Amino acid sequence: MRRADKVFEGLEKWSALEPAERRFFILAWSLAPVASVLLRDGGFKRVLSWLGATRGASVVTSSERVSIERAESLVNSAFHVQLSRRTCLPQSVVQFLLHRRYGPPPKLVIGVRRDTEHRVSGEDERAWGLSAHAWVEASDGPARHGAYTPILAFTDQEGVWRARAASPNSPP
Repeated sequence: MRRADKVFEGLEKWSALEPAERRFFILAWSLAPVASVLLRDGGFKRVLSWLGATRGASVVTSSERVSIERAESLVNSAFHVQLSRRTCLPQSVVQFLLHRRYGPPPKLVIGVRRDTEHRVSGEDERAWGLSAHAWVEASDGPARHGAYTPILAFTDQEGVWRARAASPNSPP
């Protein structure tokens, strides 16, 4: 695809966005490198402390809200355009921050699952790894990533909470 065609396609997508989605995208684009640097230099624990210290309420009307699912797509696109590292944790931190303003009230979730896809050749068939993923949910909404078991979450209302450990008799 020629560069001019890509630019035109991008302009069509931009013009199709609602005004609140455009603002959300611009803010996500500007926060992408900040989140990446904060996580790289300060680590996740420091970012969680910072999130706790900067709590805020949503300040937009319901017509200006951006849904969790739509916001995830906008943040992903902003990181792509920004050429920032496109991993789930910095994207989720940015989405969490922006949902404080553009609602609904967010919950930042970290989850894990068994990973048998990345076995080293010749490893025992019973061997497995662990995959982690970060995402944002509405704080009062349904779970969004059923393939992952939440181990940690953060909301403005509850702060950080860890998922309870499974009982010894529960299946792995």
